[in-house]
Amino acid sequence: MFCPNCGREVKNSKFCSGCGTPIVKETDENQKVFQESELNQKEQKDLSKEGKKTSARGLKIAIFVVIAIGLCGGLFIAFRQDKSEKFIAMLKNGEYTEAAAYYQSDLAGDEKELKKVYETVTAEINSLVESYYADNMSYDDAKNGLNAYSNFYATETNNALQRIEALKASKDAFTLAEEKFEAEDYRAAHSLYLEVIEDDSNYSSANGKIAECYEIISDQIWANSENSAGEGDYLQAANILENEMTFFNEADRVSANTKIEEYRNQYLSENMAQFDNCLTNADYDGCFAMLDTMVSQVGTNEQISQATSNLHAAYENYITEQVNQYLESRDLVTCMQWIRQGQEKIPSSETFSNLETMLQEYYPVSLYEMEPFAIGDDSLGKHDTKEDTMGNVRNNVFRGYAASYEEQYNIYNIEGKYNTLKATVAVTKSSIGSEKIGYIKIYGDDLLLWEDTNINAMTEPYDINVNIFGVKHLKIEMCGPGSTGWGGIDVMLCDPILQK
Repeated sequence: MFCPNCGREVKNSKFCSGCGTPIVKETDENQKVFQESELNQKEQKDLSKEGKKTSARGLKIAIFVVIAIGLCGGLFIAFRQDKSEKFIAMLKNGEYTEAAAYYQSDLAGDEKELKKVYETVTAEINSLVESYYADNMSYDDAKNGLNAYSNFYATETNNALQRIEALKASKDAFTLAEEKFEAEDYRAAHSLYLEVIEDDSNYSSANGKIAECYEIISDQIWANSENSAGEGDYLQAANILENEMTFFNEADRVSANTKIEEYRNQYLSENMAQFDNCLTNADYDGCFAMLDTMVSQVGTNEQISQATSNLHAAYENYITEQVNQYLESRDLVTCMQWIRQGQEKIPSSETFSNLETMLQEYYPVSLYEMEPFAIGDDSLGKHDTKEDTMGNVRNNVFRGYAASYEEQYNIYNIEGKYNTLKATVAVTKSSIGSEKIGYIKIYGDDLLLWEDTNINAMTEPYDINVNIFGVKHLKIEMCGPGSTGWGGIDVMLCDPILQK
């Protein structure tokens, strides 16, 4: 037969093995008594009145037993509590240690009961959230209700807490926004209304206030911009609108951009008039400063590009004039200073780069460092240092030997690059007391350009400056045949410099 409580099949047992409910079978004593009583009524019609009374009494007793057993089973069922319900009751009472122990001893492994626990808990968690969202429960009550399940169902409670916190933040934002709006702090109110979420009952009201704040703030922005323009500060008027582009909606951005361009064109018109005046007066520093300011404020456009081109051309001409002026006197240091000044203003200038390259050709070149491509019967002597008759130490010295019978000269290929040869003529200290006569001769392409044929021991050092413009082959000849003997003279050409 089957258990009347849980439906489980029961064999040869007075209690259900599934739920423990008592089982009353047809073979029980009460049924036997009932059957015997019925048989006696049919077959023994002549029973005495006392026998009939006894039978009736037995029947009543049997019925009472059946009812008593049923009541006991019902009470057993009524007082029996599911394991899941017991576990949940512990959580709600904050008995977490006992709940953990009970979970390990009675619930672990019982999938049916664990499922019942999970379904019940998640339903109650959702109910707490929904109650808070419906304004039927305070924030603290909802949070405390969720905390009961946090030790065992962390993921579910954390997700629920996030929803509650989100709604609380939204409600708080709306409350504060209302305060700011009343205080006419529309910027702050607008930002706070934007934080109200769709699930908040204040959402519709917040959207209406957002639109209201936007209109008020937009009117203020446009008014401030127009006031600046009215005062002639077009750049400030443009900047006010530019700084609010992230606040404006799409339609207002289009209008603002149009107005910004208009204001900046007015700003440029006024400043370009001043710029042209500075350029006319050759106030180049002022022009560069104004141009930098305009570019930083409005960027580069066709008008500014043209002004930049005009300024660069004028400034390059000015620097070139200064370089040429100082180049005439071969003041190469000052020339280079002017070129560097120009490059600071216009680093990419090709004109200044070419000037620098050209100037390199004007720097002095030591003839002492060059190699001759031809020599005489004997080459000139070379000394890094040599003392003259006055006790001065001379550098980079060419010397003509006193004891030489052959022609002494060097020929250099200078390719027509230079205009002058500068040097110092002197006599070696060892020539003091000599009565001999020495000479120095300088040729340019076989043409005698300069000579001194009467150099003696009494000749004091002196400088020479020889025009060698256009010369390709430069010949230096010193001493020569006839200036011989132990009492001879050594002539020196000291620190010879070629310069364009």
